[in-house]
Amino acid sequence: MAVITDSAWIVLYGNDFSPYQLSEQTGLSFEEVVEKGVTLQTTGPHQGGFAPYGWARSTAFTQVEGESIENRLLLLLSELYDKVGNRLADFNIESISVWLVVKHSGEGQHGFEIGPQVLLLIGQLSATLCIDYML
Repeated sequence: MAVITDSAWIVLYGNDFSPYQLSEQTGLSFEEVVEKGVTLQTTGPHQGGFAPYGWARSTAFTQVEGESIENRLLLLLSELYDKVGNRLADFNIESISVWLVVKHSGEGQHGFEIGPQVLLLIGQLSATLCIDYML
């Protein structure tokens, strides 16, 4: 196939969600976090004020040469499910979004695949799959 996954990440969100608390209790780590009432907003409608919600992002960076972003995403989703599983409400996580940014290499088909293991974990976490297609 001529479509490749350019990047992928997972976003956790909740009005009373604390990424710090989740990290402390589960050992999960995030590249970017927003703590309700702690993080000063620098853009958007709450610019200059403290965040009215909690938010965290894990990005599927490849760890070794030759590893695919899809495999890394699968590892992140597995870790999230293993450590949080059906306890989303315990951590005040209201939504999870799994983002894929895909792009066409300029040749061949425009389709791409998402493996059943990734789809199963997305479903088990009640996450939303978001796909951004770049030409």
